Amino acid sequence: MGFLINCLYLFVVCLASPFLVYKAITRPRHIRGLRRRLGFDLPVLGEKQCIWVHGVSVGEILAAKTFVKALSEAFPDTEIVISTTTSTGQEVAVKNYPDHKVFYFPIDFTFSVSRIVKRINPKLIVLIELELWPNFLRYANRKNIPVAVINGRISERSARRYGLAPAIVSSMFQNVALYCVQTESYAERFLSLGVNPERLSVTDSMKYDCVRSPGDIDAVAIRKRLGIAESAPVLLGGSTHPKEEMFLMESFLELRKTHSDLRLILVPRHNERAPEIEKDIIGAGEKCLLFSNIPTQNISSEDRPIILVDVMGELGRLYAAADLCFVGGSLIPHGGQNILEPANLGKAVLFGPHCFNFQESVDDLLAREAALQVEDAKALTNALAALLNDPDRCKALGAEARATLELKRGATKKTIEKLSTLLR
Repeated sequence: MGFLINCLYLFVVCLASPFLVYKAITRPRHIRGLRRRLGFDLPVLGEKQCIWVHGVSVGEILAAKTFVKALSEAFPDTEIVISTTTSTGQEVAVKNYPDHKVFYFPIDFTFSVSRIVKRINPKLIVLIELELWPNFLRYANRKNIPVAVINGRISERSARRYGLAPAIVSSMFQNVALYCVQTESYAERFLSLGVNPERLSVTDSMKYDCVRSPGDIDAVAIRKRLGIAESAPVLLGGSTHPKEEMFLMESFLELRKTHSDLRLILVPRHNERAPEIEKDIIGAGEKCLLFSNIPTQNISSEDRPIILVDVMGELGRLYAAADLCFVGGSLIPHGGQNILEPANLGKAVLFGPHCFNFQESVDDLLAREAALQVEDAKALTNALAALLNDPDRCKALGAEARATLELKRGATKKTIEKLSTLLR
């Protein structure tokens, strides 16, 4: 089976090689860490046994902060090491886990998997949400290393795709010793793919446990640094995708006709898109201030440029400085981004119709009327206008969002208990 899978991977690589070369030239970050993903230049570990925690990218890595801390406290004699798949995830992991070794997850060829697993030699592998690769799981199972999926989730679309290759998928899913999943609906999808019900538990979502406490962020200081008056309403577009920045800017320009002090902050999901967004802003006749230039510039609250964030890791703090938070990836059919950070900060949260990646969180907030979902860009403008005209409703929406999150905490503790049983 391993030989056949390797041959399939090689065929796909050869078939996609022109596209891969193009991506490597135009966006070098796509090949960053390639040598390490093949099993070279790996970190030197200490003498302790280790637990390997893996998150694909930024979202999973940030969602695991509370979990990693709790895991370290539960197993103080064990070293916790962190891996990611993407280069942006690697950057965020290095920044957020300074006391832990960070490295790239192996490409799923047998030789790279074996090199990295032998070097790390974990007593447990923990996969955040879902990142299953057949060769990796087969090799871990062969070496008697238990693998656990935590904070597990699987969309209906992903479940259908997995169902297209039942023989490979069934074998792959059976090589996981424990599934801790977020909801009953996710549990049903895992069961439909052949997961043993004795290995599956619903532990809720850890994202509710790790969102930042409002007391950790000085919103007044952030506004002062950005040159935003304390009384000015702030609209922030977080984790936005192509087209969404222009939707927000159009809403902003319309709303500014009646709310002249309104400010706009744009935080694209991929900060390398900042130059093209800046060009669009200037093309619309607006001033644009790049976040990376703020330390070197004196900003007057009278100037009021659109602030474009072109660096990583600032979104959580900037949410605190906003009044109205639109969460991106939702006005286009991407599936949405994490809505919990602004909700936990007590902000009025808005998002579009495409939120299937975070459907349970969306449902929880909407059920308590703690957020607003809009159908399109025009509806977004109308909803923003209504909130700007009714500040009390805006504050009440944020307060209900924060209260909803308080009710949902506790998944991390449940997950640690399940992992403890597995290790014993």
